[in-house]
Order: sequence, then structure tokens, then C-alpha cells
Amino acid sequence: MAEEDHDRILSLAGSDGVAVQHVVPELRNSVARADCVVSMAGYNTVCDILSYKRRSVLVPRAGPSKEQSLRAERLREWGVAEVVRPEPGWRVADVAAAPGGKTTHLASLIGAGGVVVANEVSPSRLRVLHENVDRWGSGNVVTTQLSLRALVAAVEEAVAAMLSSGNEFTMDAARAAMGLI
Repeated sequence: MAEEDHDRILSLAGSDGVAVQHVVPELRNSVARADCVVSMAGYNTVCDILSYKRRSVLVPRAGPSKEQSLRAERLREWGVAEVVRPEPGWRVADVAAAPGGKTTHLASLIGAGGVVVANEVSPSRLRVLHENVDRWGSGNVVTTQLSLRALVAAVEEAVAAMLSSGNEFTMDAARAAMGLI
């Protein structure tokens, strides 16, 4: 991330009491401190979740192998993780979307009848997100560049509407495919 983008995010976040780190050299320490981890079901991430006994919500990669799906399902059976499998037609918010791997993965899972709202606060990272979404050909992705304050307000409103609808939904507050709550 460009230094100017990082500085802008720092100034926005500071007024809301949010801590921003430029690099998280030991992500495992963040997992250890998290109340809940939202992640794909990769081997290393799941090992960290289990080692630190963190609550988790897993969104397994659908392919190319069934490894993540099998791992996530077994953890759900054991009662140590919740598993979300986005289905065709779902509406999904990817609130830290660049470079776009999670966004395009979700877009392919929910299909043309669903929508992924992909937010990225950094202008330079938003350009990369656009390039990757365009390259992938995801016609069901809408990108936004909301500030942290505007994003929180929009997400709160959207979550309230989705909860009152009675439908399931998933929200990925991820950074590098992992969200720490």
C-alpha cells in the first residue's frame, strides 16, 4: 500500500478509535487475541484457529480440490467452527476487497442472480480490485470506496435489513482472506 494511502486510512481510523497496522508481521498473534476469526478454511489458518481455541466462521474455497470444504465440514461437526457456504442468489459484502481474490471467488459461488458489494478504501488498491474483477469477468460485483465511517453506517443498515428479512448472509471483514473480530 502506498504510504499516502496508509496515512489517509490512519487519519480516518484514528477519529473512530480504530487501530491500523501497515504490516502485521506475526498474524498468529492477532489470531490469538481475536474473539472470532472469519476466514477461508486453509490448513495453516485452521491450525492457528485451533491452536488458540478461537471461535471461527469458515467460508471454504469450493475448488479446485475439496480439501477446504472437507476440513470446514469436519470442524463444524466437531462444534469448533461455523461454516458459511454462499449460495446462488446471495448478497454478500466484502468490506476489505482488494486485490479481489475473495470477491471473485464469492461472485462465482453466488452466480449471476447474486451481488457482491466489494469495498476498498485505498484508491490504488481499488484500481487493482477493478482490474482483477474485470479480468475475471464478474458482472455481479459492485465496487465502492467508502470511508470507514460511511462503511460502518452502510453495513449497519444493510445488516439490519438482512437480519429482518430472515435470510442467511455472510460478511467478510477480511484482510488477506482473514478477518479478526
